[in-house]
Amino acid sequence: MAGSSSEQYARNYMLGTGYQGTARLNLQHFFWKDQMGYNLHPSIPTSSSELKIADIGTGTGIWLLEMARTLASSAQLDGFDNNLSQCPPKEWLPDNVNIYDFDAFADLPEHLIGKYDILHIRLFLLIVQNNDPMPLLKTFIQMLKPGGYIQWAEYDLASRYIVHAQSSNSSANLTAAIDAPTGQNDTRMHPKWVADLPRTFREGGLIDVFEHRKGTDLTHLLLHNDVILLALEEMSYRALDRLGDGKGQALRESLIKADLECRKGVAINQDRVTVIGRRPL
Repeated sequence: MAGSSSEQYARNYMLGTGYQGTARLNLQHFFWKDQMGYNLHPSIPTSSSELKIADIGTGTGIWLLEMARTLASSAQLDGFDNNLSQCPPKEWLPDNVNIYDFDAFADLPEHLIGKYDILHIRLFLLIVQNNDPMPLLKTFIQMLKPGGYIQWAEYDLASRYIVHAQSSNSSANLTAAIDAPTGQNDTRMHPKWVADLPRTFREGGLIDVFEHRKGTDLTHLLLHNDVILLALEEMSYRALDRLGDGKGQALRESLIKADLECRKGVAINQDRVTVIGRRPL
């Protein structure tokens, strides 16, 4: 992103963008696909020989690279993000995959209006401001061709709960670790908008809207839990250390204790939510 909104976003971003954060994002991607069963929902058509797909907030570019393997070489896949440092260099990308610097909060460049058949958005929990995704959704809809599809995927933190393998297992430290960031006065830590995203799609003018919601399988809960603990550790450095009073260090100490609890049979579960809608013809 460019401009003042991007600079503020970069300053306030709560997750790491170094090698650990990049590895966590890639793990999260593959685990997301494993649990949901797809990269792109099978109801969205991809047979067009001139298919154009945009991935907003592309991160490491892994979703685009996975999609490129399944589509015709004539398909165009474009990734957009304010920080491209986690993506491969352009010399290593397939010929039909490109990545671009992008400010989702700025006016949409004219050449992107009505360009894409499919838009993919995932994990904007820490980007949506004031619990209102509509300003971003309006921009994304502008990028669609008439009849084009949006797939937006998020964790629904309101669905979060702790699972105990045995009722006697303590989860006090895991609970403390989860609550540390959510105790901050920041609407991004209380994202009420995810549960309402289907309604927001309809209010934005999209049609054929539906939701796919799924928690993590019990067999894979520890893997999911590890991803969450990694993200919390990144937040301890990027967000809580800035607040002072030892808040970041306190969270890191809680995470060490929480991990010991988890190995004995407690874990976080929460729904992954995919919402799909189509721009009218």
